Amino acid sequence: QVASGSANQLDDYEEGDYTITCVGASSGNMVMGGNDTARYVKIGSLVHVQGRVDVASDNSVSGGIRFSLPFTATSGTDEAYSAATGIQLFGIGTSDLFNFTSYVAEGTAYFEISAVNSDNAYANITDAQVDAAFTCAFGFSYISE
Repeated sequence: QVASGSANQLDDYEEGDYTITCVGASSGNMVMGGNDTARYVKIGSLVHVQGRVDVASDNSVSGGIRFSLPFTATSGTDEAYSAATGIQLFGIGTSDLFNFTSYVAEGTAYFEISAVNSDNAYANITDAQVDAAFTCAFGFSYISE
């Protein structure tokens, strides 16, 4: 809010593109392919991101797969600022995973991908569960700092 403006005046609006990076939770990174740019709109502290990105190869990734965000998610109490939504993965090389979800934890600048496996267990997917090359399509909102 602008100090001299009315309570309903918008003072923080930004939109643009950002280049996505993809890393392993423990180590390594994924090499991005032709599509490596996502779009964002930030209104106040609300950020909406969307895009379709291609991962071309695995460069010694270890652990869960993390995709970067343009802004850090707000930290709070009781995970009130966390966000989760549906996501699509293409060409992952397995039919053993389904119900994909992206998850933004408080205080982080990335989203991770979770899935339900054939044992009905829900967990973050790792590099070992997908092919080295795949596509990720997403669109969701979260609260930023």
